[in-house]
Amino acid sequence: QDEPSTTVNASTKSEVLITTGELELYDEFSPSDFNDDFRVLNSSGPSNDVEFAPLIRAAIEPLYVASFNTDFETIIWQGNTGGAEPVKRFNGLLVTGDADGTLNSVTPAGAITSANVIAIFGALTAALPAVVKGKTQPFIVCNHVDYFLYHEALRALDSKGVNLDVGGFTTFSGYRLVPVSGIPAGRLWMTHNQNIKLGGWAQSDLSNVLVARTAAMNRTWGIKITAEWGVNFVVGAEIADYITA
Repeated sequence: QDEPSTTVNASTKSEVLITTGELELYDEFSPSDFNDDFRVLNSSGPSNDVEFAPLIRAAIEPLYVASFNTDFETIIWQGNTGGAEPVKRFNGLLVTGDADGTLNSVTPAGAITSANVIAIFGALTAALPAVVKGKTQPFIVCNHVDYFLYHEALRALDSKGVNLDVGGFTTFSGYRLVPVSGIPAGRLWMTHNQNIKLGGWAQSDLSNVLVARTAAMNRTWGIKITAEWGVNFVVGAEIADYITA
């Protein structure tokens, strides 16, 4: 494991330090593992030199990239260098924000439910400074659970008012909702794109996938995805957050 590297964007007025860590997903399997499923999935080649069936090989990379993306998104938001091994690469946005001390935190109103989600979203938007709402395009980041609770609340209303889908996106009072799996249920963030920064080397499009035999004469194959990434934000005062008490 390499030591994290750092970069400073000195071309902007506000310099943001981004500490990166190496993220890696690795798994092993054999082409013959799929022989008992369907004939089209049977491995090819002699028994001492088996190859993947074309359909399996075509599916491996996108499936593992999708799996990597899910884990990767969790680390972006919940990464914690003092936490469990999978998230010890760098501090994610939530940990960094909690330690910053300048975020506009909403007074907790308990767990988010379909009965209070609209009121909590309202408190979140009210906590974001007016200058941020007036000069940027803020959005609300939430977990899929809270996203669906919001839809459940809308379904129960006689009139949705301005809480409508606009341009294919779900909005709250005109602000776009961005559901992500990486942020836990009960946590909300509201900010704008220019405030969240990502840093990446090695590969930034999550397509760096290696599929190869684990050894020259081994029937076992391995798949590995590796990336260098880090996150930070520019101004904590341009973020509103909600934490379920």
